[in-house]
Amino acid sequence: DSLSTAGLNSKQIELVKGIFDDALTDSFYTILMALEGCASISQHQIMYKLQDEEGNELTGELDSLAYAALQEKNT
Repeated sequence: DSLSTAGLNSKQIELVKGIFDDALTDSFYTILMALEGCASISQHQIMYKLQDEEGNELTGELDSLAYAALQEKNT
């Protein structure tokens, strides 16, 4: 493990992993919300029509699904 090689103990490694997990979770959630038009990336807020592989529209459902999958585990 490169973190232990850098001299971090197991408690510090878990802290660093938690920080990265939180940062990536928030980033992915924001990107999903931006795709649905609920958030902006940079200066633009655009609504996209999102579909699954079978053509079923997902727009309007992503906010609650993404929150449940990505954010509720952290609360």
